[in-house]
Amino acid sequence: EVPVQTAVAGKSEDLEQSELIDNAEPVITKPEYLPDTSPEEQYRFALARALQNDLQTAENAFVEFTAIHPEHERAVDAWFWQGRVQFIQGQYEKAATTFSKFNSLYSSDPRIADTTLWIAESVAKFANPEQACAIYENLRQFVDQPPENFVARLAELSASVGCSS
Repeated sequence: EVPVQTAVAGKSEDLEQSELIDNAEPVITKPEYLPDTSPEEQYRFALARALQNDLQTAENAFVEFTAIHPEHERAVDAWFWQGRVQFIQGQYEKAATTFSKFNSLYSSDPRIADTTLWIAESVAKFANPEQACAIYENLRQFVDQPPENFVARLAELSASVGCSS
């Protein structure tokens, strides 16, 4: 037999449990930027904002999507578009960080050469030459068989800041 708890005892335990959860990590229950619909519809909403050039709303929606649905099949696309939207807005440090996260989470994604090149393009906008050269050198390892345009553009960016490689 299972012991029966009183409603009051159950409530106090529930309260303590919820306080523990609240202190551990904030859980988003109702989206702020995304519509309160299915994950697929939320992703489409964010993408539509990006395609309609409502870039700030799109960025907020993609950030929220990856926070709410980190395991969803569209999370990879949400990370990708979050970086693109940040880059288009001229938020180069944010874009570089987002694309780096994309690269670490989805290292076998076919867009890895593109995201890595956008990291390089972003770095060209905010890093000093010494930092940029170190980053450009490290970026080469992310792409197994880099396309010619990737190699050429990385060489151009390296040369533009005086890297010695």
